[in-house]
Parts: sequence; C-alpha cells; structure tokens
Amino acid sequence: MTSVMPNIRKPNAIHKVNGTYRPDRHGAHGTTLDDQGLPSLPPPPTWLHPIGIMEWMRVVEILEPFNLLKATDYGILLGYCTLFAHMAVTDADEVKTTLFAQFRGYCNDLGLTPVARSKVHIESGKKADDDNPYNAF
Repeated sequence: MTSVMPNIRKPNAIHKVNGTYRPDRHGAHGTTLDDQGLPSLPPPPTWLHPIGIMEWMRVVEILEPFNLLKATDYGILLGYCTLFAHMAVTDADEVKTTLFAQFRGYCNDLGLTPVARSKVHIESGKKADDDNPYNAF
C-alpha cells in the first residue's frame, strides 16, 4: 500500500515575501496559524545555556524584521539554540556527525543556510533603475 503525501500549502507570508501573493488566489482560502506573525517572539527560556541565549537573540534580530518567525517556530528555534550551545561547549572530537546533521536541519528550517535563503526573496525596497539596459535580463 502506498501512501500519498498531501501537498503542503505554502504560507501566505512566504508568498508575500516572494512577491507571488494574490488575494484572489491565496486570501480566499483563509489563513493558517503559521500566517500570523508574532508581535514579538517570547524570550528564550531561562534554562537555556548563555551561549544559546546569545544565539537566540542574534537569530531573532535577523529574522523578525522580515516577519519570518511564526508562533509555530518557537520549538525549532529552541532546538536550534540548544544544539548550538551544546556544540559550542563540547570538544570538536566529541561532537557526533548526527548532531551536525540535526543542526543543519534546524538551520534549513529557519532559513539560515545559503540554499534555504535562496528560496526566499526579500525585496530591498529599492526601485529598479529604468535606464539600466540589463534590467531585462
């Protein structure tokens, strides 16, 4: 028996960031919890290692202005920062390959790798120079 995976709907926020959001196409389907950005992310838990707290603040400062952190990302961010702190205080010889694989997964989930960033287009706010003949390319 083969199972069919459903097509996972891309959140409206990603469509907006990519410039592909259309109210007639995406707005009629309603929103999901993931479409609602938090006004501000809750602070990191007090039990998190200080290195993890510093990484938490750094990542939030990078991602929050672009409304890329959602309520559902709290656990992913927590896992990322916990693993980051663990790897930072552990000798390099003792860090297992599986930890690097988990860390890479968290980085991809949060858009912190070059490949993940290439999938999200964030407009810089600058208008294209109409006199530039290379704009057509």
